[in-house]
Formats: sequence, structure tokens, C-alpha cells
Amino acid sequence: MSGPKVYYRAETVFDNDGIRQMFQAEYYSYESLRILLRAGLGAIILLCALFLVESNAIKGVLLMIGCWFLVSTDFPSRMRAEQLIQSRKGLKSRVNYRFMEKAVMIDGADREIAYENIDRMLVDKNCFYLFENPESAVMVSRKIWTKDEQQSFVNFLSEKTGKEWKKSRSIIGMNLRDLIDMIRDGKKWRVK
Repeated sequence: MSGPKVYYRAETVFDNDGIRQMFQAEYYSYESLRILLRAGLGAIILLCALFLVESNAIKGVLLMIGCWFLVSTDFPSRMRAEQLIQSRKGLKSRVNYRFMEKAVMIDGADREIAYENIDRMLVDKNCFYLFENPESAVMVSRKIWTKDEQQSFVNFLSEKTGKEWKKSRSIIGMNLRDLIDMIRDGKKWRVK
């Protein structure tokens, strides 16, 4: 007698780079409105410095602050990732996932995430991310499967969750639909 069917298996190594990737994906997925606001604030500060301020000293300070806001849109995620990395003191951990009929089983944590509880799915050039919420996610490297296997995995999870995959994007590549989604997500996660 065999056990429940396992459709996919994956192992993720959470080393320093993996932790940074996870925090960045979570931040870009759930805090994209904040990223846009930081970039907008940076642009406003730059414009004020260039066109409204007479003093060169104040103008220089404002230019530095405006540039910092523009280039450090993911600064909060990097700080959280570095705090976790420092607390782990170089420790690597491996997490094994089994994708079953109704849930993702997380071996080692003795935990599962039902497909119906997955809030969003994100893909970037390196990984697939399944978010139950901003604090709980599954990260799977794309390198473990061929292109056909990756497509099969994407189709499987789209069917099981009823959700669409979103691609990780920079602010420059956004469109109006992305902006509407960011505003909706911002409202959703601020209400507890």
C-alpha cells in the first residue's frame, strides 16, 4: 500500500544568499507601494534641491538624501535579511518540500500550507515563491528542473491555488495594472 501521491519534490538551502533572496521577494511582493513611495519621495527631494533651494550646502545635502531614497528602495528588506543572517552566524539550513494533492508539506518544520491558503505566487529569474502571508513562504530554485518541468510545476500550482503567477519587476517596468495591485495589496495588509 503506497502513501499519498507526491507530485513534486524540492529542496531549498537557506544560506546567506537564499535569505537575502527570500526577504527581497517578500518585500517586492508585499511592500511594493512603499517602494514606490520611497522612490517618489526621493524624486521630490531631488526636484526641490535642484529648483527651490538656493544654498549650495543645503542643496548638496538634499541631493544626497534624494539619491539615497531612489537607489535604496529595498533598504528595509536588506536590513531585515542582514539581521537574520547575523543571528544565524553563517548557519545553513535545508528545507524539503513535497507538493501533495491539497497542500505543500514542509519537512523538518512538520508543517503544511494548504493550496487554498496561498495568497500569491511570484517568480523571478532564480526562484518560485509561494506566499501564505508576508511571514510565511515557500522558496523553490528554478535550477532543479528543466524548462518543461518548470512549466508543469507552474501549471500544477496555478490549477491547485486558482492564482496567477506574477513576475518580479522593478519600478521601471511597472504598468497601471501593477500600480492598482500595489494599492489594493497595501490596503489589504494594513488592515488586521
